[in-house]
Amino acid sequence: MKANEIHYSRVNMGQFSQTFKRFLERFVTAESFEELNKWFLSINQLRNEFESMEQLAYLKHMIDLSNEEYKKEKAYFDQVSSEYQAIVTDYYKAILQTTYRTQLEKRWGSQLFRIAELKVKTFSENIVEELQLEKELIGKYFSLLGTAELEFNEMKLSLFELNRYTVSNDRNERRQAYTTIYSFYAANEKQLETILDDLIKIRTKMAKKLGYETFTQLGYDRLKRTNYKPEDVEVYRNQVKQFGVPFISKLREKQRNRIGVEKLKFYDERVYFKSGAPKLTGNANDIIQRALTMYSELSSETREFFEYMVSEGNMDLLSKKGKRGGAFATYMATEKAPFIFANFVGIPNDVRVLTHEVGHAFQFYLSRNTPIPEYIAPTYDAAEIHSFTMERFSWPWMELFFGNDAAKYKFSHLTEAFILMPWANAIDEFQHYLYENWEATPEERKAKWREMERVYMPEKDYDGFDFLEQGASFYQIGHLFETPFYFIDYDIAHNCATQLWIKYNESLEEGWNDFLNICRVGGSESLVEIINRARLLSPFEVGSLKYIIDYVDKWVEQFEDESF
Repeated sequence: MKANEIHYSRVNMGQFSQTFKRFLERFVTAESFEELNKWFLSINQLRNEFESMEQLAYLKHMIDLSNEEYKKEKAYFDQVSSEYQAIVTDYYKAILQTTYRTQLEKRWGSQLFRIAELKVKTFSENIVEELQLEKELIGKYFSLLGTAELEFNEMKLSLFELNRYTVSNDRNERRQAYTTIYSFYAANEKQLETILDDLIKIRTKMAKKLGYETFTQLGYDRLKRTNYKPEDVEVYRNQVKQFGVPFISKLREKQRNRIGVEKLKFYDERVYFKSGAPKLTGNANDIIQRALTMYSELSSETREFFEYMVSEGNMDLLSKKGKRGGAFATYMATEKAPFIFANFVGIPNDVRVLTHEVGHAFQFYLSRNTPIPEYIAPTYDAAEIHSFTMERFSWPWMELFFGNDAAKYKFSHLTEAFILMPWANAIDEFQHYLYENWEATPEERKAKWREMERVYMPEKDYDGFDFLEQGASFYQIGHLFETPFYFIDYDIAHNCATQLWIKYNESLEEGWNDFLNICRVGGSESLVEIINRARLLSPFEVGSLKYIIDYVDKWVEQFEDESF
């Protein structure tokens, strides 16, 4: 069924709860493994039905934030999500305690049970009120940003539409675009500050109720990280400080010379070439048609997948007023339907966004026949491996989108991804500070963030913009509000994806097959298991980053980048 034809129907929570509890009782009292497995599948089908309607309501709301009907439906699911989580926690307890656990684990794998153990650990009826407040605050943050209309060049634009002008060839224009954007954040600083402060305190309260010392480990456990701890991530951050920061400073200096400025300012950071960004040819519809060609040629698997996505209308890609910013891929299990949401505004990044979200959706598609919701996608720490890898595997077809600027696109694409490395690690270390020091004042938080910027991005120059000099730029980082500790997953995944790209360069068949293998296992394996399955170095091994940096440095040096 096409995405826009899927019938939405609000889940009656009372009826759903009764049915779920009845199925769970049958599961608990089953007298054979065959009977138990039957009710196991029935319970998961019921979960898929609930989560499909939840995803559909959220999707329709995000496509049009002004739609009152789906605003109410999103609010409804926000309200009942804690009740749903409580019911599913009972299911997790049941599969952990059943006398048939060994057989069930042998049939469906160990990852489900590792996830179940963390889910049981991170939820209690005592935190339902806090979970509801947390969702409301997250919604308040994104609504504030999504409904903003800013005056710029005699136009009224959304925050995300203004992004087009932050990469303008005209330095004054991009400076004004950034000034307009950050003036919005400055004008709303008190409200943003209150939302974040409330979120930190609510999350800390939940952690203490659950027996954690701080929210930090609860944050890790909520992200279902089963193979590593904060100390392991610190090992990676230290590698970034040792090898990544000097490499990025080198890239920034090359960029400064290339675009011909005396000092690289914050509004220059996304401008990589004096001649301007790589130029897209055609419009959004052309991008889709060219992507059809690209994925038809990349492999038989991608051809089947992308033809399906186009024919079923499972994409909403153009930016428009009232639409939430950003991009993501989601999944509706009842229809086995991936869906891609984006905000194309006619910049080169649109192609990167498409290939990125295709990576997610392609992985969903290859995992679509699993009946277990947890296995549709990997945990957050591994999920981005597929998307970043697809970005790089798409490179041979960039001439379709950029013509003679294809080499320029590849150069900027790779260097920009690495330039985000210190940013991601600064955010991660900052988040550890936020929750280890949950009573810190807004001024102390801003001072800490400015310190992180100086450690990880020593060349950053805010050109005297007081709001940013004070350390307030983090209010634009949605992950701080929505998903604490998630942002580092992008960089860990990028580390793994870069290794797959290196392998793909050396042996196309080997690299592609390793990629397919981790797509097919979906969420049935942990991050460490997926890294092992793809035969990669662990980012948590001391020295592993140096190998990647050395390879990329040599790749960058092959270009006479001043010619761009």
